Amino acid sequence: MNLIKNRLLQNISWLFIYRLIKLAVAFFITAWVARYLGAEQYGTYMYAVGVAELSMLFWSQGLKEVVIHETKKAGKNTSEVSAASFQLMAVGNSVLYGLLALVLFALIDQKIIIVLSLLCGVGIWFRSFEAYELWFHAHLKVRLSIRVQFVSQFLYMAANILLIYLQAPLIYFGVTYAFQLIVTGLGFLVLYILQNKKFSFFSADSALQKKMITYGKFMILAKLALLSSFLVDRLLIEYLLDFQALGFYAVAIKMTTTWTFVASSISLSFIPIITEKVNRDEQYEKMTSMFGWITVSSIGLVIPFYLLSNELVYLIFGDTYQPSAEIFSILIWSLPFLLMNEGIKAWLVVTGKTKYYMFITVLTVILIIAGNLILTPIYGLKGASYTFTISWIFGGSLFFLLFKQTRELGLATLKSFFFPYKLLKKISSK
Repeated sequence: MNLIKNRLLQNISWLFIYRLIKLAVAFFITAWVARYLGAEQYGTYMYAVGVAELSMLFWSQGLKEVVIHETKKAGKNTSEVSAASFQLMAVGNSVLYGLLALVLFALIDQKIIIVLSLLCGVGIWFRSFEAYELWFHAHLKVRLSIRVQFVSQFLYMAANILLIYLQAPLIYFGVTYAFQLIVTGLGFLVLYILQNKKFSFFSADSALQKKMITYGKFMILAKLALLSSFLVDRLLIEYLLDFQALGFYAVAIKMTTTWTFVASSISLSFIPIITEKVNRDEQYEKMTSMFGWITVSSIGLVIPFYLLSNELVYLIFGDTYQPSAEIFSILIWSLPFLLMNEGIKAWLVVTGKTKYYMFITVLTVILIIAGNLILTPIYGLKGASYTFTISWIFGGSLFFLLFKQTRELGLATLKSFFFPYKLLKKISSK
């Protein structure tokens, strides 16, 4: 048990360190690109990225927790799970890319958005290779796959710096978006081959694929709803206001949602541990421990970010984006519940209650759409910010109290806010 705990802590530590460095690089690049493009062009870019991600990203991302779960259960047959999951992700993303192209040419009349969205879609297709990277998550060897991500991140950074130096037009930033994901996906494949010595694109167990689709269908739909909750407000802001307002909002939302990696690092590492056959009391203890550490992390982020919101926006993005500071000071209060959602997602996959995650995420999206349509025309970006925050207080905790099957989970999320106090009490008593 101590060995498992040590491997769990190492896995979380590696994920946390990588994503912390990735965060620093991402903020650096985002800030530089946003300054270079200006609020209106940056808003256009984020709109195009949002269209592509909303159309495609949910498919492969929706299978993520399911693949880790199945890989852990497969024992010596993990290569079959990897091959089956890659095929599912690749075929699904191919179909979705075709639908993305049809929608863009049928409904969008701005050439720049069409081209940018299609470029981003090419990159998203290569996220199908994450099926091989998830093998490392399931075996608590994530430190190996992180090397690939480090390389792709720094190549992405270098490419964007070169574009800015050359005064490149907006379209080339869509190329670097795709380039980063292509390098990352192919890197995962090479690393997997080096570790496993055998793999196959084409031979996969169709019964296993059917099982994964059956088990993961609600997570796929829930991921679509989850992406919608992150992106639909961008589309509504552009429709109700303009691209410049979207640029200000995109900066603030980026500064908020980027930190979900903290909870993702914790929850993805807990999945193999929770999957182990233990009694109900031990499972509940693991669940409360996971949510407790997520809460500690979120509190450690929210307080300084709220107090320093103006200074952070000015330091990172410059005076041009100062309107984003007020938006960020509102959005940051959604962070504990956004982080909580990562733990909830992992837990519901393990316990086989993913349909409730889908129901609640859809309710959250409905709340976001309704709130934006009502508040944004009246209060502008502040209305959109309040809508997002309130919606995620419900979507990351309170909505789970509605269903008998998830009520214990909802109560666990609320009780987790007492975990920091219990932790301090425990430390002080030593």
